Amino acid sequence: MPIADILESRKFSPEPFHNRLVQTIAGFAPQHIEKKKHIVTEREVVEVAQDAEIALDYSLHEQPEKHPTVVVVPGFTGSGRSPFSVGMANKAIHSGFNAVRVGLRGANDTYSSKTLSHAGLSEDVHRVLKEINNKGLTRKIYIAATSFGGNMVLKAVGEMGQEAQEKVGGVGLVSSVVDSKNSWQIIHKYKFYEWLVLTELKNAVKRQARVNPENWNTSFLKHIKTIEEWDERYQVGYEPIRWGFQSKEEYYEKASALPYVSKIAVPTFVIHARDDPMVSFLPLTREQFVDNPNIITVLTPYGGHGGFVNFRRTGKDLDRHWAENRVIEFFGLLQRST
Repeated sequence: MPIADILESRKFSPEPFHNRLVQTIAGFAPQHIEKKKHIVTEREVVEVAQDAEIALDYSLHEQPEKHPTVVVVPGFTGSGRSPFSVGMANKAIHSGFNAVRVGLRGANDTYSSKTLSHAGLSEDVHRVLKEINNKGLTRKIYIAATSFGGNMVLKAVGEMGQEAQEKVGGVGLVSSVVDSKNSWQIIHKYKFYEWLVLTELKNAVKRQARVNPENWNTSFLKHIKTIEEWDERYQVGYEPIRWGFQSKEEYYEKASALPYVSKIAVPTFVIHARDDPMVSFLPLTREQFVDNPNIITVLTPYGGHGGFVNFRRTGKDLDRHWAENRVIEFFGLLQRST
């Protein structure tokens, strides 16, 4: 059976917990998976630019060079300790992969960076792939990402074009941003969710200010009420961040992954809920996705943002986090098909 047919046959059954808020919150629930023995865990902090760093948490089998590797990229300000990162890494290890969890710039485990991430920082993804190759993990690399991290990954893989086939076995995305402006438009309809996102963004600035108070001014945070106001302040290039964008419109244009999607040349699996209250699914229906034969898109009626928690565990799933299990299943199917 074609991989797309297998994945589309795995139905998501959230009833009675299909409410978007319940699902979104449930996505942050702890995930209990039996720990694998003989796994070596180590951390590297990598400088990706002047005064900017990311953290890589490696979980490796005894002979890591004999195993493929799953790289997990979280959402904006996300760390390697976020529920998505831990859940995906545990499933990867259990399924015979090495796992590398990425802590983005400005995450709570890379707070000494003097910059935050933005949606278009595909160069950080390229750097992660280079570091993994330097580590001697030469088998195929699979990349799992969510939310803002998904946009970074899509852009990076699109930039690589056909060359990505040499390094990347596949990509799996959950509730991903794909269009830096239009993906976020829906959040303005749901002020509670916009408040949640802004709270986390502001907390990232406060963490930076505690370490580098001379560089970070937190007095104006109370005046930021929308995502667009945040972008105007931090993504266009006010101190201490200077990305070089002249306006938020230019940022949205240059940071968006959508123009690169048609160039994606590796198997890519995208899961998104139609009731996602933070990131719209509509960009996923555009020709860039529909016309690319390398992309499988599954849109579910329910799931919230990053939720997709089943009422009960089904089949061979390792826990009730349906979307994460589907991504790992996708990687496994690709690995067995090579």
